[in-house]
Amino acid sequence: VLKGTYRGSRNRGIDFNASKPVVIMGDPSYVADSTIIDAGDTDNHFTFDSGEDTTFQIIGLTLYNGESSSGAHGGSIKISNNSRPMFKKVIFRSNTSNEDNWEGGGAVHIDWASAVFYDCRFESNVVDRTESNNQTAGGGAIWVRGHYKGYPITRIVRCVFNGNIAKGNSGARGGALYSYEAPIHVINSLFYDNISQANVGSSNSNPSFGGAIQIEGPASHNGSDWEASEARVINCTIVNNSALSDNSNSHISSGGLHFSSWGNRKETFYMFNNIFWGNVVGNSGSGQNQLEIGGQNNMTWNNDYNTIQDISTFGSNAGDHSNDYDPQFTNASGNDFSLLDASHLIGAGTASYEEISVPSTDLAGNSRPNPSGSSPDIGAYENALSASPYPAPVKNFAGSPGGSSANLSWDANTESDMAYYMVAKSTTDNFTPSDADTVGRTTATSYTVSGLENGTTYYFRVRAVNSAGQQGGYSSNVEVVPLFSGPVWYVSV
Repeated sequence: VLKGTYRGSRNRGIDFNASKPVVIMGDPSYVADSTIIDAGDTDNHFTFDSGEDTTFQIIGLTLYNGESSSGAHGGSIKISNNSRPMFKKVIFRSNTSNEDNWEGGGAVHIDWASAVFYDCRFESNVVDRTESNNQTAGGGAIWVRGHYKGYPITRIVRCVFNGNIAKGNSGARGGALYSYEAPIHVINSLFYDNISQANVGSSNSNPSFGGAIQIEGPASHNGSDWEASEARVINCTIVNNSALSDNSNSHISSGGLHFSSWGNRKETFYMFNNIFWGNVVGNSGSGQNQLEIGGQNNMTWNNDYNTIQDISTFGSNAGDHSNDYDPQFTNASGNDFSLLDASHLIGAGTASYEEISVPSTDLAGNSRPNPSGSSPDIGAYENALSASPYPAPVKNFAGSPGGSSANLSWDANTESDMAYYMVAKSTTDNFTPSDADTVGRTTATSYTVSGLENGTTYYFRVRAVNSAGQQGGYSSNVEVVPLFSGPVWYVSV
């Protein structure tokens, strides 16, 4: 397909009917943004429902402005009847599913079938159930249901999901991806700014789970009954996603990822080398911000080597080698989630876990691990260093109140070239320190910040600096409320 934008009835609502293998490819001399199929908010783009296999491929173009018509499902793509097409370097942008049923997929709807996605982008796709008859909204970008034993599974590799939304006047699940009773692998992928939003414009109190990802009961059907299967989330970066609800009384959980196991099928979930950071829920009294795993007693959760913000809320369930280090992204505000040289997620991952190996390349196509023979990094991107030369984040940072002051302490860093520590203060929780927030430096492992207002909540962070002037990542927040500690006077009246 030559560079350009294609519209009209001949460029939408296409059903291949498995007549013969088909490869639709954008002009390889240009990026996928240059070749656009615009469905004009009239129909979806393609349907695969006749057992098409991976010889049916869509490569190197943009599928834009698709909208699911009645019964079609999937704003851009519908896949069913054990079909299994392949998508490479495809951009799914601004597609919408707004039907009155619970079957979602703003971009792609997979029903008792599968698909493989390599190096694709899913941008601003929407499942909209705000005008429905109390239907759950799921899978702002991809919706998956059902799998027959022995058939290929859905695989998502080196893909980026951003700005996708699943919203409805009832429940909402999986702002970017929702998988229900089907095995699925999500590898080397980035999820940011995706949203699940429940109870929109209604008085309902239904739940909102998985601002980025919701996976329920991975299983396969053997023809007579369900059998346990597996899901994998490996070397992914899942940041700044939100699980929201218009009703503060509803259960909201896991702005990043929500996994639930069903009954006694004993499903398996592999989760390692991932970053969960900056994900939020709309009600602070609800569940976990980053991720939640339901039914742990009925499943095998192979989980470790992850970076999880607020990791202490998971206790021993987080794994022996997981951490809560600030990832030190290159430019998070600019959506560059690669790792700075200062990041101590470099070399902090594992090459394999429970006999499952990490991918051989990262999201950008760079070799993993890099350099060869080192340990891989945590997250979707691989830095060129084997380890960071910067000081490690300070550990066991603690604080206690004093009169108009806060007493801070921490463990000494073990680097041989340590120079000093920098202390930062703010009245904003989970703040990112600037130079103006720095209130002092010390070579000791304790520091007292004075001149504070009693009864005001302050937040502190500390970082280590080495003799070369390289500044390590900041510690997690410590909250201190200074107290009046002077004498008590009694006045006779």
